[in-house]
Amino acid sequence: FPSHDRMAGALTFYFNEHRMDEDEYQPIQFPDGTWAIEVNGTYEIPVTKPVTGKQLIYSNRFDMLAEDREGNYWVIDERTSNKLGDSWSLQWDLDGQMTSYCEAAKRLLKEKGLDPEKLQGAIINGVSILKYEYGHMRVTAVREDWEIDRWYWQMVRDFADWKAAFLAQNHRQVLDHACALYNNPCEFSRLCKAREPHKIEHTYTVRFWNPISRED
Repeated sequence: FPSHDRMAGALTFYFNEHRMDEDEYQPIQFPDGTWAIEVNGTYEIPVTKPVTGKQLIYSNRFDMLAEDREGNYWVIDERTSNKLGDSWSLQWDLDGQMTSYCEAAKRLLKEKGLDPEKLQGAIINGVSILKYEYGHMRVTAVREDWEIDRWYWQMVRDFADWKAAFLAQNHRQVLDHACALYNNPCEFSRLCKAREPHKIEHTYTVRFWNPISRED
């Protein structure tokens, strides 16, 4: 991981690249006076929890909602990386997280009395933190309304499928290398390697995350 000094240098580098008084993307101030920075959003989806019957809630949080010089709106997302280039920039074309941010931003704009049709997509600002230097790349990821709708209804179908699998006790597994991503082997991986995982004794701690209060 980058040292404290390298991270501090990256912050300075970022604001040299994006001077707050000159950047073409400026944060939106809503009619109620609040600023669209560190935006939180939650909304119900048309799927209920299999045990309680309560409505499922989709929660998200993005860095900023901004307006450009032409009056269009954009979700702004800040990213760090150890390498920037074509492969990094191309990953955002179909990135579901950016699409979900756009879906949430449209809901928020409508709620605040602003025109959701002025939302064009997402702007991703990347900063690479290397040993002796920093790099920068800005990517524009446009999202059409049909793309946002496609993402939303696929998300709803996925949750409905997971609910059905839970009720049938027939969960699908991701039989791939996901358990070792981020150099952190998953503590449940031994269950995936077991023929009869339900017979394995465990001492796993059950924790519940509240996405609205952001507390356990």
